[in-house]
Amino acid sequence: MDSGIVVFGLVLGLIVWLSFLQKVVRARRSGSWKRSVLGFSVRVSDSRQPGDYPFRTRVVVGFVELGVAGADAGMPGVSTGDAEFDKTVRLQGPEDLVLASLDADARRSIAALVGMGGEVKPNGDIVLQHNGQLYGTPLLDEIAGLMAAVATALSAVEPDQVAAAMARNAAGDPEPGVRMRNLKLLLKTYRDSPAARAAAAAGLRDADPAVRLCAASFAKDPGMLRQLVADASVAGPVRAEALRHAWEGSPETVMLALDSGVEEVEIVALQVAAVGRHASMLDRVLALANGASDRLAEATAKALGAFQDPRVQPALLDLVRRDSREVRRAAAWSLGQIGTVETVEPLLQLAGQDPFEDVQDAARLAVRRIQSRLGAVDEGRLSVTESSDEGALSVAPDEGGVSLADQGRTKTR
Repeated sequence: MDSGIVVFGLVLGLIVWLSFLQKVVRARRSGSWKRSVLGFSVRVSDSRQPGDYPFRTRVVVGFVELGVAGADAGMPGVSTGDAEFDKTVRLQGPEDLVLASLDADARRSIAALVGMGGEVKPNGDIVLQHNGQLYGTPLLDEIAGLMAAVATALSAVEPDQVAAAMARNAAGDPEPGVRMRNLKLLLKTYRDSPAARAAAAAGLRDADPAVRLCAASFAKDPGMLRQLVADASVAGPVRAEALRHAWEGSPETVMLALDSGVEEVEIVALQVAAVGRHASMLDRVLALANGASDRLAEATAKALGAFQDPRVQPALLDLVRRDSREVRRAAAWSLGQIGTVETVEPLLQLAGQDPFEDVQDAARLAVRRIQSRLGAVDEGRLSVTESSDEGALSVAPDEGGVSLADQGRTKTR
């Protein structure tokens, strides 16, 4: 009897022990754990699955307010201004909060997470799924630390700290594009805040000309803007934009831009020269009409219409014979502004013979403007007649001279 009880007890103990061992093995092979990393709860779960990898590990950290996924996720994202980062990562959330939260360290952590297949789900959980078992491996510690670092970055900025965080990024981020993105949005969204004013002041000292331009435009600093226009090492678009903000009260800056040899800068200089109508600039404007590119010639033709000077009309008559449709149209428009009766004949030829209807229309309108402007001065010499030929135009004959009219139109759009 006693021996039977002993055997029974041994068998029962063996069963219990085997059951315990089985649970341990199962826990090693498939189970879940929780741990705290940097104050965040990290949940890890292993699950069996068929295929090449017998285990899949899911690591979860929550909760954050911003969405993160790889660029192949197909969702729209907020650009940070870091070109390499923006190629691979999509961020979702309020634009100002995203920019405030994404300093250089945060971008590095997020790029590493996304590179390993991690993302932030719509519910705020940071999730990474790994093919293979992670229990007891150093890689689990590395992944958990990385995810906690991402969680820290994405939840570090409180709503009342957004402007200050953007100002820090605008002043100190190593990427010029990130500094610019933060500064532009800060000056737009929080323009009256102390953070915006401090960031603009810091931006005037930035190494990047585009950032200095943004800051100087906000601060209305004409000295910095004119310095950017004059600096030949600065990119053309930046110089051109600086000129748009700096030309008033500084004709010397405009003349410098007209002589810059940079097409983008010269085109803006032509535009502001036409607005200012400084006679001292006309020689430089006329010089750009000779041998200029079509784009520059078009801008020159438009600008010349603002100057009342006998040298302008011959220059426009040359431009009206250019091969470029846009140049001819602009020259015809300007002749309508300042042309005399002597320009009507070439304008009528343009109206009747140009292959493009918009150029024909510009020439007809120019003749009508000349007629309206001259009034009684040359009354009887210039007439505009409407006929069945869709608005024929003519110069009235001078004592037996032959009248000139367009006899037909060729419409080409």
